[in-house]
Amino acid sequence: MPKPTIRILDSDKVHPDPMETCVCIDAGHNHVSLFLLRKSESLMLGFESYALNAHNRVEETRQILEESPLLEVPFSSVYITYNVPESVLTPGRLHDPDHASATVSLIHGDMSSGIVLQEQVHGADMYNVYRVPAWMHKTLSGRFPNGEYWHSYSTLLRSLRARSRDWPATFLYVWFFPAHVIVGLHRSDRLLLMQSFPYETPEDLSYQLLNLAEQFGLDIAELQIYVSGLIDTESIIHNELLKYFLNVDPDPGRADLSKGAVFDNYPAHYFTAASSLCPCG
Repeated sequence: MPKPTIRILDSDKVHPDPMETCVCIDAGHNHVSLFLLRKSESLMLGFESYALNAHNRVEETRQILEESPLLEVPFSSVYITYNVPESVLTPGRLHDPDHASATVSLIHGDMSSGIVLQEQVHGADMYNVYRVPAWMHKTLSGRFPNGEYWHSYSTLLRSLRARSRDWPATFLYVWFFPAHVIVGLHRSDRLLLMQSFPYETPEDLSYQLLNLAEQFGLDIAELQIYVSGLIDTESIIHNELLKYFLNVDPDPGRADLSKGAVFDNYPAHYFTAASSLCPCG
């Protein structure tokens, strides 16, 4: 089993009744994260994040799902998000469920194999059509046959919509995951872009964001950027963003989400990406 990048479990707050607790699992090509929540109090109980070896991701994912100590806690519900880039967000009037596979292939190509899924984005006249690698779907659905499955864009959009009223009219949100980011651009209460960008160096990411700003005519001196996930505000990559963008702030997350003292040794924005992906609570 791979070693976690971070592991926190507030054992003292675990409730013996499984109905009180839910688990949210975010799975991608290069990572698996687990987020444990006590539902009635919106209380964070645990968080884990793993970076996967590209040559052994199937076995490592299986081991995590079988051996993670967070999954030994009594829980009643599991929510899984597929954090994969082959997604197409489609307005309701243009969505045709019979052409889902063709839609994904048209945008992302037909060289990849996998399972095509589709869902309505909660609270919006929009559908998410996406392709999940067969190994990922088989591994997760085999372990959690009664789990509730979503694409990461769908749950992140739901979270943004609930919180964006307190933010500027135009903002860029960047969720950090191992080896990639998800970027959401909003202007005047409209979603202009949601896309995954892989990166290997800080310059890769700054190039993508600068190119995005140019394509959409954004003033980088005025643009508000929010970041969340496992990014250190003293890191090279964060400092790289500050070379070009003046307004880069970590997002501390939902005000209604509470946590115990065991989480206080970590910045609040470390957990915002995971909580944004979790539709329970």
